[in-house]
Amino acid sequence: MELMLDLKPSTQPTSLFSARTAQRIDWQRVNPTWRGIQKAEEWARPKVLEAVKEFRLAARFQLVKSLYRNPDKGKKDLDRAARTGILVRHDLVTEKGNVPLLTLGPLGARLIGDRFVPNWWVDIPLAEVLKRLVVVQLVLRLREAGECHLFNARSPLSAIVVFNNLDYGVLVVRQDVEEVMENLLFLQARRLLMVTEDLEQAGILAGELGDRGRFATDLELMRSPLVFYRWDGGFVTDKVFKLPGAGRVKF
Repeated sequence: MELMLDLKPSTQPTSLFSARTAQRIDWQRVNPTWRGIQKAEEWARPKVLEAVKEFRLAARFQLVKSLYRNPDKGKKDLDRAARTGILVRHDLVTEKGNVPLLTLGPLGARLIGDRFVPNWWVDIPLAEVLKRLVVVQLVLRLREAGECHLFNARSPLSAIVVFNNLDYGVLVVRQDVEEVMENLLFLQARRLLMVTEDLEQAGILAGELGDRGRFATDLELMRSPLVFYRWDGGFVTDKVFKLPGAGRVKF
């Protein structure tokens, strides 16, 4: 049964990745000649390193939740890796507090045979970081429900995902609603998954997107079951993912 939703003024709680509450990122710079510890090989977490390599940038809590059974152990493990140069920790500073972010460090890159480019992250605008973190959250949630592959995309898309053998352009909206609306004209032939900060923001774009897109909010990506919405004169729930394994978005 579909649930009809009325849009109300934006009194909804904001997510950790909201442009309304994000203030800045405190980037950690790495000395290109820093060698770190000699026993990095003892930190054998190839799945963690491959995940950070794939996402390039992820919040610590995202990696903990997706890769560790014990959250406390996961935090300690990742923090140790950041202290030793396997990973590099940065901080997203928000009104709610700091969100630890992680990128691949020089020793982590060495462990998986990847090339390390020092400090590539320092020039990334705050808005782009927020969008990237939302993409990571979307991909992690989709992988709970089926096979999902992540690919880079050109602006205005934030990414392309292939989920259950269907490809979707991903649009992450922060405070650039007008810009996104203009760009929708160039995306008329593509299936789209759009993530907005709230449904009020999505309502502005719904008429332009029509039936070729589905919406989710930041907060929906943090909840179970995962819900997408579509526009039918108002927002209706489109697909509820029954985790794990039964979820499917097809349109």
